[in-house]
Amino acid sequence: MDAHTYELVGAESLCRIRDNVGNIIPPGKFISIAESNGRINQLGEQVFENTCKFISENSLSSFNMKWINVNLSTAQFMKNDLAHTFEAFTKKYNVNPSEIHLEITEAAIIDESIMKSQIQEIQKIGFVFALDDYGTGYSNASRLKHFPFINVKIDMSLVWDYCAAPDQMLPMLIETLKSNGYSITAEGIETLEMAKAMTEIGCDYLQGWYFSKPIPPDEFIAKYKKS
Repeated sequence: MDAHTYELVGAESLCRIRDNVGNIIPPGKFISIAESNGRINQLGEQVFENTCKFISENSLSSFNMKWINVNLSTAQFMKNDLAHTFEAFTKKYNVNPSEIHLEITEAAIIDESIMKSQIQEIQKIGFVFALDDYGTGYSNASRLKHFPFINVKIDMSLVWDYCAAPDQMLPMLIETLKSNGYSITAEGIETLEMAKAMTEIGCDYLQGWYFSKPIPPDEFIAKYKKS
């Protein structure tokens, strides 16, 4: 959501799996399994393709949205044909790559040389990148300069800590990041008070259950589509 108007500006594609009786399995349980058994690439491609399909069938402008974020795992960056795969899906569904923002977590940035090479190839196609969960890894503002991120998503743990006991650390971090040209998204917003607090210290976008829990595409369309 826009931090000043609380209007929808973007969304994030998430993966949810249900067990045999219909209960949702937390991502923290199945993502690690998918990464260890190699299925994460298949899962990642499925989410990416479904996102392209959604955009092709529902123009983002009909939601007043500008982009949808899609997460990338470390394992996906090990695939030499990642850029080609993404380009093929965008052409198949006639989607502008700029409508999809690719999220990378701090923890995923292990081999910087491989990461840079992959990002450069994907960037040539027209995709842009966001840094997810900032504050959970080896947070280093200077390190961000090595990668073409346009948005930094502040991890919910930092957001919750600040809202519980405000100090100058998070406001100063946000000021530093914004002075270097990054837009800022606060994750984990669960109350109006949290939303106001994050807006006051300079966040551009807000994301969290206060606005909406993760919902299936059909419910998203019914809730947010304008025309």
